[in-house]
Amino acid sequence: MDEKLQALSNKDMYDLVQTLLNKNPQVRKSILEWFMDKSKDTENINRKQVSRALNEELLMEHWYDAKPIISQFNEYGGGLEDKEEECYDYLDDIEELAKKGEISTEVKFEFMDALFKEYNVGNSGFEDKMMDICFTLCKTKEEWQYLVEKLGKNPTDWRKDLIMGIQKKHLKDDDAYLKMRKDDLHYGMDYWDLAEFYIEKGEQKTAVEIAEEGLLKGDGRLTELFEFLSDHYAKSRDTANLERVVQCAIKKKSDEKEMLNRLFEYYKAENDYENARRALLKAFDYVKAAGYIPEVRSYAHYNKMKQFLTKADWKDIELKIIREVREKDLW
Repeated sequence: MDEKLQALSNKDMYDLVQTLLNKNPQVRKSILEWFMDKSKDTENINRKQVSRALNEELLMEHWYDAKPIISQFNEYGGGLEDKEEECYDYLDDIEELAKKGEISTEVKFEFMDALFKEYNVGNSGFEDKMMDICFTLCKTKEEWQYLVEKLGKNPTDWRKDLIMGIQKKHLKDDDAYLKMRKDDLHYGMDYWDLAEFYIEKGEQKTAVEIAEEGLLKGDGRLTELFEFLSDHYAKSRDTANLERVVQCAIKKKSDEKEMLNRLFEYYKAENDYENARRALLKAFDYVKAAGYIPEVRSYAHYNKMKQFLTKADWKDIELKIIREVREKDLW
């Protein structure tokens, strides 16, 4: 075989390659990858230009392979597992090329135009991966702005969050971010996102104000707001406000045990035994409220109480725990 290949004329070799390409489109990728390896031997003056051209062509080849699968998944809301794995392989290859950065802005725009036709359908299950690729591709201000433009054409809550993240972290456009963020404060995590912005700017007072507002008005997850405010008031030794935040958690039935544990650690550090004891025992009520006292079995909260409480207090509490566990047949 080697002898026969070496004996081929340039024209016959070209005809052979064309025949292979027509019979198996994957051969095109192999050829491009071969050229990429060969480009490493090219003189420095042309190496970058040749490498970029090959990267760009290979990126689009991977996309041409991935697109039909994504389109089919969009149509049916999913597909065969082997096809899913195949598509992720193509998308992984695209992401690796994007990481190299040797792709022109023009080709990036062309690729994002093609990708968003499938992304906008939003029924394939590949959306997160496609967006990861876009974030990897974008390097310049112009490219990030183009991605914002693409996302903004079909606004959803998720896309708005993506746009705000780009404005804040990549474009550093504080005015655009603040305008959009302040017009879209519904959930606890929205308020936390805004509070984080002010924390990063060193504006602690404003961050605290936003977090407090989030506890009052925010729906859904409030964990980060509770943690931030409890840390802030503990460091400030503002006992009244720390107690208020913990009571707010209890009232809202959100992160009650965690906040009581934080209150316990605060009073423990302050050498205030009675209040530390109160918080510790109250936290144990929420351990029991789970219905099966999981932390007694793992001895986490049990040991914490045993180590902290006075012998007299512990003797009384331990008897109650044992009696309750036996009554509920938890051992």
